[in-house]
Amino acid sequence: MIEKFSAYLSGEKLYGDDFTIEEIQEWFADEEEGYANLGAKEESRYHYLYDQLNNQHAFRFIRGKHFDEALGIGSAYGHEFRPFAHNINQVTILDPSDAFSDVNEILGTPCKYIKPHPKATSKK
Repeated sequence: MIEKFSAYLSGEKLYGDDFTIEEIQEWFADEEEGYANLGAKEESRYHYLYDQLNNQHAFRFIRGKHFDEALGIGSAYGHEFRPFAHNINQVTILDPSDAFSDVNEILGTPCKYIKPHPKATSKK
């Protein structure tokens, strides 16, 4: 089994970079509700743990700035936007789970969810 992953573990290859469209679709289906199923489905029990990291590495650089739009990728309920939601006109969250799609605002800021879908494309 280790030999199968040795090129990825050594950094020689990026895992998934050589997936066929079928393998990508299979991976996507397996992971679609993965985070939600780890206990994030119930917002009342959900705990966002990255506020301090976000403040140290990002938020302190954007204090006082205003944004027309913000994009969250895999952002669940959008908790990472709470510290500066009042400085954003619209949040869009790209998340594969249906568990979070009924959130339509983050502390008063409009929020829309988009569910990604892998699809086959032709290579040119």
